[in-house]
Amino acid sequence: MSSGKDSLFELLIVVDCWRNIRYYYFYEVYKTIKWPISMKKKILIIENEAFVSWELEELLNEKGYNVCDVIAQADKVMDAVQEHLPDLILMDIYLEGDIDGITLSENINREYTIPVIYITGYKDEEILQRISHIRHYGFILKPFNREAVSATVQLAIHQHALELKTVENERKYRMLFESMRNGYGLFHVVDSPDEYTSRMSVMEVNNAYLNMLEITEGEDVLSATAELFSDGHEIEIYINTVQNSGKAVTFERYLGRLKRWFSVICFQPLRGTFAILLIDITDQRAAQERIENYNRELLDLTAHIETDREKDRARIARDLHDNLGHLLTAMKFDVSFLKNRISSEDVKTIDKINGISSIIDEGIMTVREICSELRPGILDDLGLAAAMKWFATETSKRAALRIDVALLDERVCDDLADDLRVALFRIFQESLTNVIRHAGASAVHVELNCVNRILILEISDNGRGISPEESESAKSFGLIGIRERVRSFKGSFEITGVHGLGTRIVVKIPLDKDVLTD
Repeated sequence: MSSGKDSLFELLIVVDCWRNIRYYYFYEVYKTIKWPISMKKKILIIENEAFVSWELEELLNEKGYNVCDVIAQADKVMDAVQEHLPDLILMDIYLEGDIDGITLSENINREYTIPVIYITGYKDEEILQRISHIRHYGFILKPFNREAVSATVQLAIHQHALELKTVENERKYRMLFESMRNGYGLFHVVDSPDEYTSRMSVMEVNNAYLNMLEITEGEDVLSATAELFSDGHEIEIYINTVQNSGKAVTFERYLGRLKRWFSVICFQPLRGTFAILLIDITDQRAAQERIENYNRELLDLTAHIETDREKDRARIARDLHDNLGHLLTAMKFDVSFLKNRISSEDVKTIDKINGISSIIDEGIMTVREICSELRPGILDDLGLAAAMKWFATETSKRAALRIDVALLDERVCDDLADDLRVALFRIFQESLTNVIRHAGASAVHVELNCVNRILILEISDNGRGISPEESESAKSFGLIGIRERVRSFKGSFEITGVHGLGTRIVVKIPLDKDVLTD
């Protein structure tokens, strides 16, 4: 029956060699595996028994390894390690000299990352205690089993290669983690009924996270993190949401203490964790605000220019009507007076006077048309509904186009402010002009309605159908003008076309107090 020391020693060997698999099973498994490890690894043997070292060297050379040196004296080991830089060291615990193999392996571990396998034939409690605190890669028991030695060496080299790869990956991860411009915090979620500070514990945060929240590594990270949320209840909601849905949640938060805007992305990288990606968007928000201010100023300028243009049109139309129109009318009377004073026998003169009278009549009609184009008097006198019907009738006559106008709530038209009435009429006017010029349509349907205090103007035709490229073209000045008019009233504009079936325009404008008459 084996002693307690023997059992402890055997257990240590089993754990180090192959977790909980015993030696004989390890050997059977080893024989079936093709290990992807170079067979030219350098191995340094440190053994004070010549026969053992010779047998090990012969075995390792047979297996394709390169035994770079065999050392028996402890004082020569460090020089040999420095000279050869082996991939693996087989270290006898008891050596010739003042120090043993355990102390030597400690010294080697301080300067190098070389795996060490211990060679021993003793089972000593003190040795077990000392080895338990030192990183090692297994044991070779004297007298040793050749296949077991080969398997132990193979496993140690393979394990060390994986460790080096892990260390390198960890180094790359840490370098990437700390070089991130955005803040990253990883927290462990604790199932606790207490407040949120006890619900989470900090796993790791990068420097950017600390710098963004202006805290040091020793300060309370959880308290600073809590500022990103309105209260403890809100952070509970976010934790439960990302845990239950598995999806990231994004929101923006302004921290008055820092006077900064942050985009906060919450997600769950691993079960039982809660991660926060912190992006400083203060500059973006400021730039966005400047752009929005520029757009508002541009809209205000456009509206102001449009208002001045309509005033100029109205003034020019009024001047043409009152001045030029009156002059032509007076000329008409004077020509008629002269005609009555000429003898009926003077045919040539009468014909000339009749020609002049026709030219005057044509001038009067031209003035009326110009005035109507500049500012339809019917728009000011009878309102939007009458003006739209009149313009549809006139356009239908000129273009041989059937235009149906359905004004489903004409009372709304009477309550619109003057600038909105003019804008809607101009949109309607420009839309019909585009149909005549580009659509090749034979019929147009116009509908004006009010739904839930939103004025909706819809114009559709049966023409060729506008393409997306045409509708978004920078050279479609008519459509650009319509868009700008609609935007000035905080409305929306949509234009769609189906090839061969026609084009549809929908304008929606909210009827707030600014666009209604008192």
